Amino acid sequence: MFPDAKFIHIHRNPYHVFLSMMRFMRIVIPLYCVLNPPEIDIIENNIMNFYKEIYKKYFIEKKLFQKEILFSLNMKILFQIH
Repeated sequence: MFPDAKFIHIHRNPYHVFLSMMRFMRIVIPLYCVLNPPEIDIIENNIMNFYKEIYKKYFIEKKLFQKEILFSLNMKILFQIH
């Protein structure tokens, strides 16, 4: 479809991602699960499982790309560039 496309994978510290998602869920879940909110440990497990599955799939599929097409960049470095 786009033969000359390039892809940038921007990643960040997984611990920061987890903490950010937990903060977000603590705000959102009470708004949408008023009558039956899930336990915090269920939310934590879901976030961890989701993250694990995303990266498992990423590491499998990144092998399908040529090195010139896929560029990986740490978000920390991205924000240091002015």
